[in-house]
Formats: sequence, C-alpha cells, structure tokens
Amino acid sequence: MRAGYDLNDAAPIEAVKRSVTPTLFIHGEADKFIPCSMMHKLFEAASCEKMCMVVPGADHVMSVRNVDPALVERKVISEEGHVFR
Repeated sequence: MRAGYDLNDAAPIEAVKRSVTPTLFIHGEADKFIPCSMMHKLFEAASCEKMCMVVPGADHVMSVRNVDPALVERKVISEEGHVFR
C-alpha cells in the first residue's frame, strides 16, 4: 500500500478493455514466471489498436534484450511514421 494502491485490486483484463492507447504486447516465449498464454488473453481483451510480438527463446523480462529494436520499429511504425498503420 506504500504507493497508494493494493496489487490485489489490479485487474489488467478490465484495464485493457478500456484502453484507447495503441499497445504493442511483447512477451518471451520461454517465460516460465508469466505464461505466454496470459499475454494472449490481454491481447484479445484489449479494445485499442494493438499488435502482438512473441520473442523466441526469451525468458521473463528478457524480451527487451532478445529482440532487435529495429525489428520492433519496422513492425509498429509504417513508412509514413504512423504507429500500427
């Protein structure tokens, strides 16, 4: 409660249902702490413009280190500079 909220009150599925912010969901395929299936549930529930990227071989929080930033950029930014278009 130090931050003013209780993690037990978190409802990520409900939160992404209300989101209007374009979102890139990135998850490590080898994550044993949070299964990839949980990211897919969030992705399916999200009402915003969205993309999904599963990083092969990446463990928990290692997707950032295992993916080429240029690949992410090519995936989400169009030639016109628009995200997800």
